[in-house]
Amino acid sequence: MVRLREGIQFHRGWGEFTAHDVPHSTAVIVRDDAIATDTGLFRNLFGATEAEVLENIRVVDDYTLEFNLLRTEATLDFVLSAQQGNLFIYSKNQWDTDGEQSYVDQPAGNGPWQFESRQLRVGGNVLYSRVADHWRQTPSRS
Repeated sequence: MVRLREGIQFHRGWGEFTAHDVPHSTAVIVRDDAIATDTGLFRNLFGATEAEVLENIRVVDDYTLEFNLLRTEATLDFVLSAQQGNLFIYSKNQWDTDGEQSYVDQPAGNGPWQFESRQLRVGGNVLYSRVADHWRQTPSRS
């Protein structure tokens, strides 16, 4: 079982990060069109379809998850953390309300940096702003 910290908010008012966001985010990573570095790893751990993921990552309550792995993974804490790679946690509320395209246009995270804009071209950029009074740590201005 994994217990989540309570009170963590998604950017732009998309609500609180809860256990419901985890299986949803994992299902996005294992989709047929997914290109995440760890797509294969997550398919091997939780299943290759949304139905399998939802069966193997069980929401116990708003802040508690039970993981039923398809294979042994002694370093699951590392795999699920930002240390491993790309299990980005998406707001299920944002998906349910505005659809997949809203993840592309204005992805709502919950970290100390908030997405602002991107220019996808040679010499382009991705712009983030610091989140003042972030629950973990406010980024420095430099």
